[in-house]
Amino acid sequence: MFWPSSMNAPFPRSVVSHRLIVGAVLLLGVVLALASYRTGRDAERERAEAEFRHRATLRHVLAREILSRFEDTLFGLATLFTLDTNVSRVEFARATNLLGGRITGAQAIEWVPLVPHEQRAAGEASIRRSDPAGQRGIVEFDAAGQARAAAERPYYYPITYMQPLAGNEAALGFDLVTGPTRETLEAARASREMRVSPQIRLVQERAGQMGVVMVWPVFQARRSPQGALVAEDRTTDPFIGFLECVFRVHDLFETVHSRQPDTMLDMLFYDASETDAARRVLYHRPGDDRAPRSPGVEAEFRRGLHHEFRLPAGGRDWRVLFRPQAGWVESQRTSMPLLRSGSLLLLSGLLALLVHSNGRRTETIRREVAERTAELAESRRHFASMLHALPGMAYRCSYDEHLTVLFLSEGARGLTGWTAEEFTNGTAHFRDCIHPDDL
Repeated sequence: MFWPSSMNAPFPRSVVSHRLIVGAVLLLGVVLALASYRTGRDAERERAEAEFRHRATLRHVLAREILSRFEDTLFGLATLFTLDTNVSRVEFARATNLLGGRITGAQAIEWVPLVPHEQRAAGEASIRRSDPAGQRGIVEFDAAGQARAAAERPYYYPITYMQPLAGNEAALGFDLVTGPTRETLEAARASREMRVSPQIRLVQERAGQMGVVMVWPVFQARRSPQGALVAEDRTTDPFIGFLECVFRVHDLFETVHSRQPDTMLDMLFYDASETDAARRVLYHRPGDDRAPRSPGVEAEFRRGLHHEFRLPAGGRDWRVLFRPQAGWVESQRTSMPLLRSGSLLLLSGLLALLVHSNGRRTETIRREVAERTAELAESRRHFASMLHALPGMAYRCSYDEHLTVLFLSEGARGLTGWTAEEFTNGTAHFRDCIHPDDL
């Protein structure tokens, strides 16, 4: 079997070049489509992360506002005791109800005066006026949790006023000198600034929940002999007691969620200044109410996308960690990057098809020109052979004054003595070969 010679011939350079162009267009289209898809996905992820940070910031601002309201309430009550150390239980209750309406989540607001040992009887009398049974004095609790009369000591910090009293009766008269917040009280007294206790078991709490106490030290305003108030002197104003705000940790931070529900945020409040791992985590709230509320380990929150804010409170380094719900970032994806990359692929395919079509058309034209040229050359060769075989010569002239020779066969030399080239280049003239009578 014999193959045509054209089957074994190498591809023309034009064929190779236009196929390379088609391949380059397709490759460029694929690269651009992949780059567009990746850029689109990155942009969507950045938008989702920005939305997450925005929501987390709003939650943090809300938490800071709630804590500041607690501080403002204690400050207002402290001003009341600063100006008048003889505030009655009724006055305390009315002031607490007015100011306490600005806060939610507080379990109790308490007045804890400094009672020197020599004034113990008067202090216990004040406590009994608050006790519905009229039997309560300054007490402390034994290891079994039973109340007993406080042992004699130089001074006492008894809880004297409490609002509301209902549900908190067990804490009335409790001498905080023996309580778990003693270090916090002494730190507030020494620094003359508000302090917040670590998580503790509250005396009045029977459900096993942990509580936190916000402590505000109160100093008596001094007056001149004429009765006018003297400018505050942080070094000499006498200390008279503490105002405390007691709240369950869960109730405090649950307020943050109830004020601004958000199902995409997991929250973890923790105390970075706490060395006891069991008391470090303050509150964990998954965004989805149906999700289990585990203690929430810090390391688990930091594994993926997260945002952390500081929430300093009364000398404690409270912090809050936010992370998006599992799968939330992925749920923000759209089909737009895929559509854009598909459009680029389609466009590159159409462009490659156009280049391929133009290349094939060009190659067809080139092939036809080559074939026609070869046919014409072959015809000329046959024609030249035929003229060469004829006797005499064949010529073609312009019918002008000089009979300009356009074509002359090789037989001209034998008849005229001049070559065909000499006639065509003007060296010899065709008129010179013609008898004058024949001109």
